[in-house]
This record gives sequence, C-alpha cells and structure tokens, in this order.
Amino acid sequence: DDCCARTLEALALTAHHAAKPDLRAWAAHIIGEVLPHARGWRALRARALAAKACTLMGDAPIDRVTATEVIAGAGEALMAALTARRARAGEWFEAGLTYDNARLPEALILAGAALNRPEWTEAGLATLGYLMRKQRSAQGWFSPIATHSFDSASSDHPSFDQQPIEALATVDACAAAFKATGDDVWSGRAEAAFMWFAGQNDHGLALASPETGGCQDGLTALGF
Repeated sequence: DDCCARTLEALALTAHHAAKPDLRAWAAHIIGEVLPHARGWRALRARALAAKACTLMGDAPIDRVTATEVIAGAGEALMAALTARRARAGEWFEAGLTYDNARLPEALILAGAALNRPEWTEAGLATLGYLMRKQRSAQGWFSPIATHSFDSASSDHPSFDQQPIEALATVDACAAAFKATGDDVWSGRAEAAFMWFAGQNDHGLALASPETGGCQDGLTALGF
C-alpha cells in the first residue's frame, strides 16, 4: 500500500504539472485505473498519501466522486486513530513516532481544507505542532525522528540515522500548514526542515548538492 500510494502521488503531480499534454493524459489515465483501489488501503500513511494525491490533481480529468471518497476515508481514519490515542492521553496517531511522520498531519490539514472540515485542519495543525517539538534540537535546528526510535514510545530519541524522507515530509506538511493559516511560523519551520539538506543539522554537513542535484541518503552517527 505504501509504495502504491507514493506512486499515486507522483502520478497526481504528473497529471497536473507535466509540461507535455500526452504525459498529463497518460498519468490521468493510470490514476483512473488505480484510484478505486485506493479506497481499500488501510495503512495510515498510504491513506494519507492517497488523500494528498487527490488534492494535488488540479483540473486533471479524474473521477472526483472517488477522489472525494478517498480524501474523506483518510480523514476519518486519521481522526479515529488520533481520538483513540487521545483517550489514553496521547498526542499522536500511534503509540510512537516512526517514519514519514509528517505525512499524517499534512493529510488532515489538506483533507480539512478540501472537504471544509475545520476540525480536521485543527487536529492536523495540533499534531504537526507536537511533531515539530519532537524534531527540534537543543540548538534550535531541525533534527528529524531517527530510525533508532522506530516502534518506541519514548519522548526522547537517539539522534541517528536521519533520513531525507523525514525532512521532505516536514517541508510539505509545514507548507500545507502555512497555506491553511497564513502564519509565518509555519513557513519558518518549513525553511528550517529544508535547510537540513543544506547543512543546518546535527553534523553541520550538507547532504544535497546544488551543482549535481544529488543528495546523500542519510545522516548517520559517523556522517553520511
């Protein structure tokens, strides 16, 4: 489900933004075949990514009824998970923070805006705020949830390994929060996560190369 949802997101971006009309049409055609199956995905991150994809398609010729069902299903699933955790004094959708975390609040923010559900947007902003507090180093820069903390409910996490997927998801989620609120706090947080690639991180090492467009695949305890 996870890799299928990521492919759907890529297709949505292609259907909306590709320069060539035939590419846009090709992507929209595949989306039409895939979208009905997305309603059956149950993993939270897959549902979150599918909902995001459905908000990215712009004026692409897709089945809007099915897209709305996918968005609504994701929003309801995320809110159910969050409500269950809050009943146990939790602030997050799951028992612990694992990978690609920011996709969950991002999806609630986007779904809330798309379906006029302000309570979803507010929940997305609250959970994103919680996540950002966990992803801030003592020195003030962005420090993403590390792989060593997966499946742990601890409030602290080891510093490494750090993966680009976390920074990218955080940039996207904070950008969605800024669009929803107009609050410059969120644009600042998006910039801080983006600058993780440029060297504002726990090692002071730039992972991305503007010259080549390449990026290291992670930040470890020893560097790259």
